Amino acid sequence: MSSCFARRLSTTSSSGGSGTGNTSQHDSQHHRSPTNTQSNNLLDTHDLNARLRVSNSSTHIQPINSSRISSALPVGWKFFENSSYHGTARIIVVRDPYVVMTMYQASAQAVTCGFFIAAQNVNLTVTFVYAFNQILRAEHHSNHHDTDVDSFGIDDFALAIQQAYLFESQTKVLPFTWYNNNDAAPISKRIDHLYVNQQWAQTFQDAYGEFLEPQQSDHASCLVTMPSIRCRVVKPFKFFHHIIDHPDYLDSVREAWNCDNIQGSLQFKLFRSQKLMKGVLRRLNKTHYSGISQRVKDQSAIVSELQCRLLSNPDPATARLEHDERAKWNTLKKAEEKFYRQKSRVRWHHLGDRDTSFYHKCVVQRAANNHIYYLRDTDDKLIGNAEEIKSHAAGYFKGILGHTDLQESPCTVAELQDLLSFRCSDTHC
Repeated sequence: MSSCFARRLSTTSSSGGSGTGNTSQHDSQHHRSPTNTQSNNLLDTHDLNARLRVSNSSTHIQPINSSRISSALPVGWKFFENSSYHGTARIIVVRDPYVVMTMYQASAQAVTCGFFIAAQNVNLTVTFVYAFNQILRAEHHSNHHDTDVDSFGIDDFALAIQQAYLFESQTKVLPFTWYNNNDAAPISKRIDHLYVNQQWAQTFQDAYGEFLEPQQSDHASCLVTMPSIRCRVVKPFKFFHHIIDHPDYLDSVREAWNCDNIQGSLQFKLFRSQKLMKGVLRRLNKTHYSGISQRVKDQSAIVSELQCRLLSNPDPATARLEHDERAKWNTLKKAEEKFYRQKSRVRWHHLGDRDTSFYHKCVVQRAANNHIYYLRDTDDKLIGNAEEIKSHAAGYFKGILGHTDLQESPCTVAELQDLLSFRCSDTHC
């Protein structure tokens, strides 16, 4: 680092990792209540097996309230807070248990840490900075046309960023990221920033940040996404029970199941017909039942609006429309119920009453319990990459069951025919 000030801004250096991401988070004297735990910076790294979520809170959390943070997190998730460097926790870093975190440096104003995602073999370094309320350009102030903006802070900020070899990351950004909570004289500024270095930009070329709505906070949260480390998974076909209830189901099956047009043996005709059927059933499910929970909510809103009209000014047309829309709603609710029951494999459904939130929790819990996040080999080495896990598992069972290096059987077709007297007729071949 060229200076202590630059390091406090948002600079870290990468050594052998895949890149360095830097994000600055700032606060103001107009921030909300100290008990507000709204996350103001969020780094989100997606891949098939692990998700890294790092939250940087700009509020002051008393050490006595640390237990409240842990109780609010998902089971197994871990967090770090810098209250030991200040009377209160200014920065809180939250992570998935399968993401390995290494703390490099922490202070009252900044936290620098490294993250390792074993499933994708990705290393990255992030610095979270607290309370540096500085815009980078005059237009980052909502009243810059009518107010003299202090240029000295802007110049110092720009110089420090240049000395640290950092630049702004590509972002889908709102014009401003903070407002002063003053109803009489509202002012908005862009004082939350996302900076990266050259190595990060080369490694994660498609990475981008997105500043979201602040919700309960006065700062906009920042979501960083790196699509390049996502794995596209081709899911195996699964037959969902709820599509049987659709009125087009039987006609769709009859159209797709046409063995007479398929040439080959009876076994091949069966196999080919089943394969062609998959696409038809997938389209039927996607067209009418994708996002089933949201469809139920939207249909419920339509029914509620029509019922309000009936209770305010009833007429025959509205009554018929309400009857039809309510029938659609009940159909979607039944489909949603079947979907979650099948996903969660709950056999004692009669004990519940369309408790879809319960089913959803069962689905999530079952997926988490069945997923293999990593394995350890005989040398106690951690194996987190998906391909390495497959290779290790295959090698393990080969060692148990045995294997052969022969590429083809030494027996000839004539020798096999001598052993088997049965022959298929011409009509069955």
